[in-house]
Formats: sequence, C-alpha cells, structure tokens
Amino acid sequence: MITVQDRLTIAAEALKQYPTDISAIDDFSAEDLAKIASDFEIKPTDHPKLIGVMIYIRKRTTEGLGRVKSFRSAFPERCVAVNDPERPGYFAGGMVGEDISASAIEIKAKRLENSQMYLKVYQVLQTNLYVSFAIDRFKVIQEAYDKCMDPLVADRDKAPYMKIFLEETRKPEKAAGLEFNLNLTHNELNVIGVEEKMSNMADSMKGYTASQLVELMHTPKEKDD
Repeated sequence: MITVQDRLTIAAEALKQYPTDISAIDDFSAEDLAKIASDFEIKPTDHPKLIGVMIYIRKRTTEGLGRVKSFRSAFPERCVAVNDPERPGYFAGGMVGEDISASAIEIKAKRLENSQMYLKVYQVLQTNLYVSFAIDRFKVIQEAYDKCMDPLVADRDKAPYMKIFLEETRKPEKAAGLEFNLNLTHNELNVIGVEEKMSNMADSMKGYTASQLVELMHTPKEKDD
C-alpha cells in the first residue's frame, strides 16, 4: 500500500522533472499531485505532463482563459516548432524554435482535452473543488443560522442573516432529498416564524456532512414508472 511519504516522493520527483516555470503549480499541493499520479497509476515519466494538465485545467476553469493561452502556460515547450526543413516530412510549422500558430496550438489543446489523463485529472480536481466549495458554503449557512438564533442579536439585525440563510439553503428545482427551501415570501419573513422553521430545519441537518448535504440537494428525482 502506498504511503503518504511515497506520494510526497513521487510529487517531488515530478516537480524536479518539470522543465518550465515551477511557480505555475503553486496552487496545487504536492499531496494532490502525488495522489492523482498514484491513484491513476500514471508513470513517473508522465509526471511532467500531469503537472501541465493540472495547470491547463486551472487556467481554463479558474482563470477563464481560452485554449491557446492556457496551453501556452501549461506546455510552453510544445508551442514552438520542432520540424526541421532539412528532414523529409517537413510541413508548415516554422523553423525549429519558432512559435507555432494559434490554430495549431488549439488543435493540440483539443487533443489534450480528449486524452484519458486529462479526463481523469479533470474529474478529480472538479470533485475536490466541489467538496471544498460545499464545506465553505456550509460554514456560511451555519454562521447565518447561529446569528439568527442568537438572543443577543437584535431582531432588525437578523434580517440580513435570514436572507443569507434562505438563499444558501434553497434547493434546486426537480431535486430530491431534504427540503431546505423554506419558500417564504417577504411578507412572511418575520423573526418568530422563521426561527421556528429554522430550528426544525437544523434538526433535520444534524448528522450530515457538508458534502452529503450538497449531494442530497442536487440528487435528481427518480422518474415515476
């Protein structure tokens, strides 16, 4: 069984092999890198590509860059021509070391997005990001609830916290699971009524983790036979 230290060693070796800007992977921990590499049995020789894939995904999703800019950041060494005009089979791409065209880079990026490694890593990173978001979201819900139920907080000061709680616990349409949405109108938004319903809601939320709550709230309803 692979240990944490083994994973850190794998990550360190991968970082050592990566040929370009190391600062580009600051957002990823060594543990994340090593876990992905080991869980998907990615060979050590492919670790540099793994880091590039992670950078590409971050650029595309978190920073919202296009394919070309993301690919340039993640794989700068693959954005220059390697074709030699003196060798047979040379085709448009420029002299060795010259930047290749944006259209050629976009083709490379699309191929990357269809690769098995990309699909695996994307799934892992998105899952981790979603769970992290769920935990942060649950902290906000809990803080808003505590403020609403705090007898030391004046009624008029509870209104914004109630609004946050109601908005953050609204369940998407056509979703099964626990009903967190109170469905109150602005006229019904009074302290006494909301406190009673929120108290009942809090009881139903006990025992669930943040990720379980989000999963329940977003589970599609089963179709009737």
